[in-house]
Amino acid sequence: TEDNLDVKFEYFGIEWYLNEELNIKTSDPSYQDYRFYSILLHSPDSAAIFEFISYTKPKQYDSIQWITDNIPRATFKSQSAPYPWDREDGATIMPIRISHATTNIDKMYD
Repeated sequence: TEDNLDVKFEYFGIEWYLNEELNIKTSDPSYQDYRFYSILLHSPDSAAIFEFISYTKPKQYDSIQWITDNIPRATFKSQSAPYPWDREDGATIMPIRISHATTNIDKMYD
């Protein structure tokens, strides 16, 4: 419907770093100085937040509000054989972590 065309997503970026101990192994020249970029996107009227992570600087970098953090948002240690970007199927987007928001933590346990 036409109403859906006016949806305004809230978003911002986090520029973050892996330390040398957590450093990934890649020969891609886009990966520089242990740096990663996360863009967090909030879907209006929901608790849904999507995070897109890349070691390639986004083309829209200058149009996004960024903060910097030295705490890794992902380490990729459990996904290193292969890393998400080295998959045989060449997937361009894949989940690395799924989180769920709740107002009652007791409801999160079976």
